[in-house]
Amino acid sequence: MSGLWSEAGSQAPRPAPSDTEFYWAKADGAFKRVLSFFESPDRELMSADYELLAGLSEFYGDVLAYHTAWGKDCENEGLYNGFLAFTAEVFNEAFRALAENRTAKIIAYAGLLEDLAKVFETVKQYCFKLHSKVTSATG
Repeated sequence: MSGLWSEAGSQAPRPAPSDTEFYWAKADGAFKRVLSFFESPDRELMSADYELLAGLSEFYGDVLAYHTAWGKDCENEGLYNGFLAFTAEVFNEAFRALAENRTAKIIAYAGLLEDLAKVFETVKQYCFKLHSKVTSATG
């Protein structure tokens, strides 16, 4: 009888990842792609490239810290998932700008990060308001 339970248990479907996990994986993967560009670029790098990398790294670090502490609390919030999806697209476009050596785009995406950081602050405020009573960050 125990053999039946172990067989049935091994065939049980795995739970699907949440939308938040899916969008976080996209953003994380896109950022790692940018990092891989700097490991072996096909061209000489300019100061604007490094400025974009610094901005992307700082922004990624802020989002990672928030995602680690609050991601579970906000995973059912469309605004958080949409923000992660948008972040992934910004990282993907930043990679394309770097790979294609499009200086104007590189500078534009470096500037866009400032606006994206403002959007991030808004997303955090709404998630805090929606989940301020019981959160994984506060116990």
